Amino acid sequence: LAVVVALIVLNLVWLNWSRGINRRLEAAKNEATTGTGSVLLFANAQMAADLVLLTLLIRLFGGAISPLAMFYVFHVTIAALLLTPLNALLQAVWALLLYSLVVFGVCSGWMGEHMPLVDHAVEAKLVASFGFVGVVYGVVAAGLLGIWYLVSHVATTLDEREQELRQAMSALLASHQAIDELQARRARFMRTAAHQLKSPLAGIQTLAGLIADGVVTGDGLNATTAKIIRRCKEAIEQVNELLTLARLKDEGPERHRSAETELVATVRELTDNFRGAAQAQGLELRLTVENGVAPRVRVDPRDLRDCLANLIDNALKYSGDGKHVEVTVGLAHGGACVSVRDEGLGMDAATLQVMFDEFRRGNAALALQIPGSGLGLSIVREILEHAGGRITVSSTPGQGSTFQVWLPLVEPQALARAELPDAAPSVGTITAPPYPGTQALEETAYAGSRRREN
Repeated sequence: LAVVVALIVLNLVWLNWSRGINRRLEAAKNEATTGTGSVLLFANAQMAADLVLLTLLIRLFGGAISPLAMFYVFHVTIAALLLTPLNALLQAVWALLLYSLVVFGVCSGWMGEHMPLVDHAVEAKLVASFGFVGVVYGVVAAGLLGIWYLVSHVATTLDEREQELRQAMSALLASHQAIDELQARRARFMRTAAHQLKSPLAGIQTLAGLIADGVVTGDGLNATTAKIIRRCKEAIEQVNELLTLARLKDEGPERHRSAETELVATVRELTDNFRGAAQAQGLELRLTVENGVAPRVRVDPRDLRDCLANLIDNALKYSGDGKHVEVTVGLAHGGACVSVRDEGLGMDAATLQVMFDEFRRGNAALALQIPGSGLGLSIVREILEHAGGRITVSSTPGQGSTFQVWLPLVEPQALARAELPDAAPSVGTITAPPYPGTQALEETAYAGSRRREN
């Protein structure tokens, strides 16, 4: 009866305590705290009290050899599932101490009489056998510690698997969001590309209609035909750049890891190809190779030509008559460096922040109606991100721009941190991810516009 009353009283205590814990947990949600300490104390106190009551039942019914002792194992199993391994071990040790007290009290006789579960004479004989009592005690002790170890190990493993599943789910959700963003970007890209292509095609249609309708005749026919040809060239240029950008996005960075390209030979070939266009514009195109270097870089040859050709073409396109464009090849900051400097329009800070986005062009270029698709620097960015290179841009409106491209060497050189570029000229800088195995580029800090790209 005393045990039953104690159970009733304790359950009322636990009920009141749990309500207080729930209130604190609700408050903890608003305060961004965990509130797990009170829950842990509540669980330990409840289990410890239940073990005391179980010990009283064992002492009253059967004593040292009571089969009710197996309920110790049940309690420890629950503790191992709900609590930390250390707390569960403390519960197992507490149960073993309580059972040891019963065994010692019954065997020594100081606990007095109890209700036997078998014939009194048989039980007295069994209790008097220290070997039998020792075996029972050993079974209970082994059960307590064994079940604690097994269940704690299983529970810990399950917790780890649950954490892995949570991480996998988070990664899956992040991937799903990235796919949604990619699809949205692709849709915007397609809409913008269609709009950009529509403009020259609409112009061609209008001019051809004027010829077909006989509106343009005589001397105006040649001028109109020249405009149609120019518009066709603009549309073809945009299509080619769209195809190049699509190819780069589809191929990925793997092709660069085994590629070896002679940088100076590639740059010399490009400058020779552009020299005629430069002379036609009244520009001087110079090539300087510092200290006779001949670096080999880990960049696909086709992509390297596309990258540098876009930079040289832009330098010529945005430079005025009588100016010069200088291309320099050297070694700097642990990698091969190609610098393209012009004396053209230059760019303001706002343009520098978005210059590597698709279909983005500077206000000055738009105002002067300089032809272009706005995809050239996007192609440069895509190539450098895949190849593990990086590009910095410094520009002053009305005075020109300097693009410096760093490319990973086939045989990387050591990079001292003191050689890193200053942070001041890095406005409008985009930094690509480090190329695997290139220590020089791994030690280079990312700039602000790369964070925008991420």
